[in-house]
Amino acid sequence: MSFRNTEETQKLQDMLRQKESDLEKTEDLLNSFQYEVNLLSQERKRLIGLQSNLELELETSSQAHKQLAEQKTENEKLKDIIDTLKIDLDEALYHHQQMPSILHTVEEHVDDEQEEEEEEEQGNQDRIVVVKRKGSLLSLKEESHVLSPLKV
Repeated sequence: MSFRNTEETQKLQDMLRQKESDLEKTEDLLNSFQYEVNLLSQERKRLIGLQSNLELELETSSQAHKQLAEQKTENEKLKDIIDTLKIDLDEALYHHQQMPSILHTVEEHVDDEQEEEEEEEQGNQDRIVVVKRKGSLLSLKEESHVLSPLKV
């Protein structure tokens, strides 16, 4: 029986060694798994941080884009105002440059009219014909051919 006992003891010892070896391998695998979990956890935290940064950058970029669009719209409005003012200024300058010739033309026209009126008055005075008829004076204007009594 001792041989059998020894054989059984040997078997049990071999099994125990195998189990210890399996346990070591399992512990190594567990440690390796734990290490991978820790690495993945760190990577997850890093990626979450990057995601937060990207979300913040996206929000900032979106706000900047919105402000840029508003500024672009405002710039277009200002450009339209400037263009309108430029056209108005060009017209004003054109009219200002034309003003001396217009004033000169108006002055010439006024002078011509005054001269015509003066000539007409002078001509009217020259055309009055006094006719004596039965004790009253009559005037005759050539242009109207009207006789009107003159009071003496």
